[in-house]
Amino acid sequence: MSSRFYNLQDFFRAADAWGLTDVILPFMLIFIIFFAILEKAKVLGNEKKNLNIGVSLIVSLMVVIPHIL
Repeated sequence: MSSRFYNLQDFFRAADAWGLTDVILPFMLIFIIFFAILEKAKVLGNEKKNLNIGVSLIVSLMVVIPHIL
């Protein structure tokens, strides 16, 4: 069974069409960096991983959504 993504170049073209370079990669980069800073600096307190995830998610969405629109 032949797949549409058998060729690596076709896979990257399809991923780019889905918004990989415009949406997903910048979102992940901002989210991971901001989350790591919050975890390391303990800005929101000790053992506040859920709060750090929430704040990181909101900040990364605030940066990426205007870029999309």
